[in-house]
Amino acid sequence: MENATKVFSESKQEKDLHAKERAMDEERTELMAKVGHLTIENDWFKKKYGQVLGSDWETKSSKKNDKLSVTKQCQLLEINRTSFYYMPVEQDRDRENEIKNRLDY
Repeated sequence: MENATKVFSESKQEKDLHAKERAMDEERTELMAKVGHLTIENDWFKKKYGQVLGSDWETKSSKKNDKLSVTKQCQLLEINRTSFYYMPVEQDRDRENEIKNRLDY
């Protein structure tokens, strides 16, 4: 009976081992979360890459439905956010030609 406490109590080595296991589990959880986040970014980039090469940003990005913020999207594509929101204006060819014709005469 005197040694019963030794049988049921953890030694210092066992306590250290359990502490290291808990630390490794926490680190594993953090790394898995990071992998999940990077997977989302990678999937988004693959999906959007072909669309970004087009001319109309508004139809390419569903800002409300994406899992990534506009800021993060722009960081991944290495563009300014102002470029993201920029909507090009079509040139008025008729007006331009009229001005050119006046200048020619």
